[in-house]
Amino acid sequence: VVHGAHDTNVPTVEAEQLVAALRDHGASPGLLVLEGDGHEILSTSNRALFVRETVHWLTTHLLGITERSA
Repeated sequence: VVHGAHDTNVPTVEAEQLVAALRDHGASPGLLVLEGDGHEILSTSNRALFVRETVHWLTTHLLGITERSA
């Protein structure tokens, strides 16, 4: 779950509630709160962080690879 810390459309607590509900049902979601962004990911550094963390989560949960190369 990815959420902008300054999102004025959806409160951060709703992202936290979603993560908790998913965990209660046996899922293992990640939660990435992006400082400096709102409802959209506009900053280049947060976009890079989003891609890096998404790739890591997918390779860990779909391929079982836990090592980070960079």
